[in-house]
Amino acid sequence: MNDKIVLFKEEEYCSGCEACADICSQKAITMRENEYGYKFPTIDESKCVHCEMCKKVCGFQNENELRYPLSVKAATAKNEGILAKSASGGVFPEFGKKVLREGGVVFGAAMSFKNGIPTVHHIKIDSEKDLYRLQGSKYVQSDCQGIYADVKKELSANKVVLFSGTPCQVASLKRFVGNKCSDRNLILVDIICHGVPSLRMFRDYISIEKKKIQGEVIAFKFRDKNMGWGNKGSIHYIDRYGKRKIKKIPVQLSSYYFHFENGDILRKNCYNCIFSQEKRVSDITIGDYWGFGVEHPDQLKSNGGRFEEEKGISCVLLNTEKGRTFLSECANAFELCESTLEQVAKVNSQLKHPCRKDFNRDKVMEIYRKSGYKAIDDVYYKKLGTKKYIYILWNALPQSIRSKIKRLG
Repeated sequence: MNDKIVLFKEEEYCSGCEACADICSQKAITMRENEYGYKFPTIDESKCVHCEMCKKVCGFQNENELRYPLSVKAATAKNEGILAKSASGGVFPEFGKKVLREGGVVFGAAMSFKNGIPTVHHIKIDSEKDLYRLQGSKYVQSDCQGIYADVKKELSANKVVLFSGTPCQVASLKRFVGNKCSDRNLILVDIICHGVPSLRMFRDYISIEKKKIQGEVIAFKFRDKNMGWGNKGSIHYIDRYGKRKIKKIPVQLSSYYFHFENGDILRKNCYNCIFSQEKRVSDITIGDYWGFGVEHPDQLKSNGGRFEEEKGISCVLLNTEKGRTFLSECANAFELCESTLEQVAKVNSQLKHPCRKDFNRDKVMEIYRKSGYKAIDDVYYKKLGTKKYIYILWNALPQSIRSKIKRLG
């Protein structure tokens, strides 16, 4: 009798990408949540035929082809509408428009709400009018089950496919579809990833916010450009009188934002991520170009250039010839500026190393396990103390005034 297949020895060696569940022809693998809501694959031995395809498709534990970027750009979309709805420079939706107008399909993460409960999952877009669903940041792990097979199906139909995801998702997709499909019509875009919390934890956070606003949540934006470029979110809801309202959520006044940025609520594998480095697994890597004004002051509109930091600027790492060619074919949609990997990495630490794990992570997880997310929220606001009122006053100032104060500081 064959030995039992072990997909991972410890939780830190599984990224939860779900490719193993997709590849299993016997449907022997299911994704199950642990006590913190992070998903892991479980094998039903009665169905398993020991083909080991599940192990071969894993992008996190197998060796991957990683490349240094061929060139690096700063980019911002010229289309003001797209720029306003995007978390940073509006690069991905312009990529999507190009692929869709040529008869291709686009895959990416979307967030939806049903009865006030959020879901974050990858979806397929075949119409330009639906591209908005893929715009914006989602600081939650996206459910990809079924997506890998769907991508391969579209590639088999000779469609051009644009796929965006975390580096671990991209790596597993490459192994899933194989080199022939990947080299031909598949354009892979990964993000500079900080790490991913669980959907369950995000849902618990939303339930706390729901009680505070006393309304039905219909949308959540992790990055709302109406408050300027940066980590300033908003929750959209229907109040008790049926009126649609928006509550601004500055990063300093959100326990979820704080613990995400501090690296306290990420999957265990995120702290030893093999993809958090300069060498990349995708054709194109995108992220926020924090510190653009420091690195390229002459390119700012205030200095006679073409870029406005308040509207968001992306960094674009072109890792393959395919990626470089793709950007050149839609370059007219962007304001572009040459940059370097060294300049971008100064303020994007995940291009150097994974998110650091400190003692606070274990404390936060233990609070969650014992008492739920409400206890995490309570502890955060207790520690915040009177600073809460300072943050409220600061965020009440117009964006233009805050920017001037920051420059003076």
